[in-house]
Amino acid sequence: MKHKNLIHFLTRQFPDEKTAQAYFVKQRWGNSPSCPYGCSGKVYNVSNKTQPFKCAVCRKLFSVKTGTIMENSPISVRTWLLAMWILGNLKKGISSYQLADMLGITQKTAWFVCHRIREACVDSGKLSGAVEMDATFVGGLEKNKHANKKHRKGGTHGKLPVVGMIERGGRVIAEAVDAEDKTVLFELAERHIEKGSTIYTDEHSGYKGLSKRGYSHFCVNHSKGEYVRGHVTTNTIESFFAAFKKAYKGTYTHLSKKHLQRYLDEFTTRFNFDNFLGQVCQKRASSLSYRLLTHGKKKETYTAHQGHDFQPNR
Repeated sequence: MKHKNLIHFLTRQFPDEKTAQAYFVKQRWGNSPSCPYGCSGKVYNVSNKTQPFKCAVCRKLFSVKTGTIMENSPISVRTWLLAMWILGNLKKGISSYQLADMLGITQKTAWFVCHRIREACVDSGKLSGAVEMDATFVGGLEKNKHANKKHRKGGTHGKLPVVGMIERGGRVIAEAVDAEDKTVLFELAERHIEKGSTIYTDEHSGYKGLSKRGYSHFCVNHSKGEYVRGHVTTNTIESFFAAFKKAYKGTYTHLSKKHLQRYLDEFTTRFNFDNFLGQVCQKRASSLSYRLLTHGKKKETYTAHQGHDFQPNR
């Protein structure tokens, strides 16, 4: 669906704030609101414009924003809802400039909204069965960089490594990492792939030893021109990487190390779930503020032993 057609469709579906809030209530809670503070008692409607619900047990007031990525945001639910719909339905994503133009908001607001939504795009479930695992490198071409930023080396120098794991016929997980070494690869496998699964990789030495860690491990040797041997291939994860690179090159001028993981999470959530909005609206509130995004908060790159450690871009 073209951008213009999509926004026309959405504005007809959600013509005002009341319609948007009613839709979000149904997406989040079903037939009636539930207390976001964990109580299981009855919820009442009250005459409070900003927090129209009250829990009969804890007596706290709340709104559809409470406990979500929209919490403490002055931005309307309608704007948030339209942004979630757009990010979830455009396969290549959308830049903050395009989103600002579509929604009639500032680029700064659009950028913040997009990153809060991306912050909620985290899938914690493990992969199982037949899983392909591979790494790639992302980053601009040296010829397109300013002279003082060129590394003057070929290959992957100056690019950002990403490790991907995909369950055949199922979900994908992609992590920005500091290095494609054995320690990082083993820890990623153990964190994201169920023991007893079969892992298919290429011949990279970092994967050697997976069979001693509770997995069946088979590899193809790309350096010798081998890409498929029976069921042994990494074509599925390589196709995912190709789609990701095509998407970001067509939409964004640059993905910095600081924000790369958020873009990966957005893309994998869109790949994994038909109901992008349903996934995002169920997430707990993010403490991500504009100041943290621009000055401090890091959506982490995976570093062995340290968990995550990252940095964003504009």
